[in-house]
Amino acid sequence: MDTPVRHESERGVFVVREDGAEAVLEYTRSDASTVAFVHTYVPPTLRGRGIAERLVTAGLTWALEQGLRVTTQCSYVAGYLARHPEWKDLRPGAPAP
Repeated sequence: MDTPVRHESERGVFVVREDGAEAVLEYTRSDASTVAFVHTYVPPTLRGRGIAERLVTAGLTWALEQGLRVTTQCSYVAGYLARHPEWKDLRPGAPAP
């Protein structure tokens, strides 16, 4: 069973806690219409379980629900977006979601 991804807006993270470890997708809000995903971290003990992808999917889903544009400072998120064109509407310059 996959541990649910939690959104902790007060910390600016999406988080998964398993086996005493914490994996995170960190973000900042640059303005009212944009979110920047800045860092993804999965500790070595949790790697290989698809947790980073689950974190990014949760973050992108939240951005879509909030009507936000997405920018990336995180290479993992940038690579994920390049591999998943279904999220292209969240990129700056795309028509409003």
